Amino acid sequence: MGIVSYGDTTRMRKFVRKLADNKPVTVTLVGGSITWGQGASDRKKTSWGGLFFTWINTTYPHANHILLNAAVPGTPSSYMALCWRFYIPRDPDLIIVEYNVNDGGDKSNDSPMRRAHERLLRSLLSLESKPAVIENVVMRIPEETIPEPRYKNAGGDDQIGTLAQYYHLPWISTRSLMWASMYHAEKAKRRNYTDWMADRDHPNDTGHRYIANLLIALVQRTPATLRAGDEKSLAEPLHLPLYAHNFETINNTCIVMEEFMKHVVTSKGFEWKNEGTQQKQKYGLIGMQPDAYFHFLLNTAENIEYNTRGDFSKVSIAYLASYEHMGMFEVSCISGCRCENLVVDGHKKEHNSQLFTAALDVSKSDSCLLKFRVLNSTSSGAWKVKVAGVILSPEHDDPSASMYFAVEHHGISNE
Repeated sequence: MGIVSYGDTTRMRKFVRKLADNKPVTVTLVGGSITWGQGASDRKKTSWGGLFFTWINTTYPHANHILLNAAVPGTPSSYMALCWRFYIPRDPDLIIVEYNVNDGGDKSNDSPMRRAHERLLRSLLSLESKPAVIENVVMRIPEETIPEPRYKNAGGDDQIGTLAQYYHLPWISTRSLMWASMYHAEKAKRRNYTDWMADRDHPNDTGHRYIANLLIALVQRTPATLRAGDEKSLAEPLHLPLYAHNFETINNTCIVMEEFMKHVVTSKGFEWKNEGTQQKQKYGLIGMQPDAYFHFLLNTAENIEYNTRGDFSKVSIAYLASYEHMGMFEVSCISGCRCENLVVDGHKKEHNSQLFTAALDVSKSDSCLLKFRVLNSTSSGAWKVKVAGVILSPEHDDPSASMYFAVEHHGISNE
């Protein structure tokens, strides 16, 4: 229970072989606040990541292990699909991915968030070190207003599971582990979600321990044996994406954290601020009043090798969306480049706060000046705008661009 599938064990066996041979390994966790450790009493000791890292260090001690929690609270797959190069160290051996809660409950398989999740998986699987990739699917507990039969469908468990199956990934699930116990035939024996969840989205210490135990069992049950044909299997390119033309990112430039402010030329009414804590940092440039603005200088001539849409590159804006106090902002090209103005509304109905991305096409230029301005219009009654990053990337939903990448880098026929 809980380990839904061991998938194709080739990459996991390679990882376990390194551990058994007393070699250092690099393990990276990506996800949102669950992976960061929210809900645990001590994120370094009682979170699932902390417990898993402790087990590796205790069972396979090595001074040169690199065990990195690269989770970014309040972000979905779409953010990491663009910025994974900023967070993932070189040559990882194992990457554990957790985005079910933050990706939302959209049940359509071909939605933008599902497409982003696939691009993230493909990017990680395509790394030169050929890391093992595990899907950690944490069940979201729905509000009481949702009827019981839909309990299992509050998140995108099935949609992420489809991707895990398509790419033959190892896959653990708290829904698989706990669902039946919530509906035991004898009512007195039924488990309440509060036994293992701190709230409807985040596990408590017990829930974090459950997840860590599933991952430990997955490693323990994977044989440390390499087989004839493994090298050939690892060298083979990925098959076509599950979603049409949805190939992995190639060479994104993700401008976040300290690097972001190096590109801000002028600002009025915006402040660079950490709205989190020193441990749980949530930096961004924040404006609170209409007509506050900042100018951002960007080289849009970078990373367009596989962009077949003429002189234009894709620029994505990472911004905060929340259910209260958020305003609208406009992005425009004011010097050195051209684009159609982009208007973004940071207000949303769902009661959570997350970083989302919005994109615009910007003409090729080594000196493109963008203007971000808080608009007078508001759907929330307030005007807060928070911009956390700017990402330059190829266009992935353009069939011509995607097929060009497929032919050049995967040897796939476009007939």
